[in-house]
Amino acid sequence: MVEKTILGPLRYRSGIKKDTRRAPVPGAPYLVINRPGRETLLELHPRVDGNDYELYMPTQVGFPSFETGETRYFRLDDLDRAISDETIDTRSQHYIVGAGPNSRQEAVCVLANKGIVSKDHREDPAIVPQCGEDGRLEVEARTLIDPLIKRAMAKIAFNYLAWAVIRDLNGSWEWLMQHDFDAVRDFIRRGDVGDSPRFRIGKGGFLVQRGTGKTASGHVITLSWQRYRRDMVARVSLFLQFEWETLLARSFDRISWDLRSGHFWNLENRTVKGLTPRPAGLWTPL
Repeated sequence: MVEKTILGPLRYRSGIKKDTRRAPVPGAPYLVINRPGRETLLELHPRVDGNDYELYMPTQVGFPSFETGETRYFRLDDLDRAISDETIDTRSQHYIVGAGPNSRQEAVCVLANKGIVSKDHREDPAIVPQCGEDGRLEVEARTLIDPLIKRAMAKIAFNYLAWAVIRDLNGSWEWLMQHDFDAVRDFIRRGDVGDSPRFRIGKGGFLVQRGTGKTASGHVITLSWQRYRRDMVARVSLFLQFEWETLLARSFDRISWDLRSGHFWNLENRTVKGLTPRPAGLWTPL
């Protein structure tokens, strides 16, 4: 649990503890939930409740896959995606899950409007989180990054690109003002999304270690722009707790250069170290 900050993941292992009030929940639209020992992903909406926080599961419908037989779950506002997917069987048995008392009826009505008759549906006991006596869900929230944090991380990434360009590319930076970077600039300034910038959760490829072999406490940023790859990608990890990739520019071909740079900000001794790339996307101190 990260206390007194909105940065970092919120982890709930045994229900929602009262000390969560020390970790304010940002205004995120949803959390991606992975129950320990389960592969199924659910989305739970956080709602502020006084000095504490409750998690409520939005109503979802699960349909089997023609190819694998596994059940895939869709929110009610996302059912069109299931209907248009030819690999999803929306005409046979389906599952309805939700935390509210009217979840089932709500789902039945929405399904009927989509032309799906709910004559053969049931709860899926394998994925419905168990509630304690206080009615709170026992789940684990792995990652929570709200739009403001995304914008801050995009700004860090773009500023780092400008710094690396001036350092490594003979001080030539004027091309950074081209329209290729308008998407990320608009997102940083106003939160505009459009079709870009593109973000995704990183794969955890950072390797920053102290002499004891333990991961140090700090921030990491790396930049990858290679001659044979036109996309500029920056990866930012705050507190080494979560990692986010930002696509700064797509198919950029105005100039061609090999540029790979990385740094680690150590919060324990307040030092900054350059990183060098290693195979498989790992980075180690220089």
